[in-house]
Amino acid sequence: MVCGKCEQGFPPVNLMDCDMEQLKTELAPIFAKYHDEIVAAYLFGSTASGLTSSLSDIDIAVLPRNTDKVSGATLKFHLYADLCRKLNRNDIDLMMMGLSGNLILNDEILRNGKLLYVTDHDARDDFELKVLHRCTDFKFQRRYAMGV
Repeated sequence: MVCGKCEQGFPPVNLMDCDMEQLKTELAPIFAKYHDEIVAAYLFGSTASGLTSSLSDIDIAVLPRNTDKVSGATLKFHLYADLCRKLNRNDIDLMMMGLSGNLILNDEILRNGKLLYVTDHDARDDFELKVLHRCTDFKFQRRYAMGV
């Protein structure tokens, strides 16, 4: 990733120097390579919130089209390698949404993450609605169980 300050072979990209639109543009060819396999990709965590430090990693979540764990693992492996090469760093935390089973993390990504890429708006909307409804129900049930 060039980002105006770094070039291939130079130090890892400091995402604090990049704006969101530039990051989307830089990563679009990587996600486009997997167009048939992904529904959407999100940036989340400290990089999405703008609260990064020199120790911050890059958190990216991908919603795969296929929820089969084997194909999801294969996609994750190849996508991770491509993202590491593009960003010239290996501290990328790549999460496959819908395969992790972590409802709270999925909710956090959808509420506070930044959309990087989308191939299927309807599938993305369906997934987001399911997660948000399930998480709302879960939070209500948890409060009820705790007597709050």
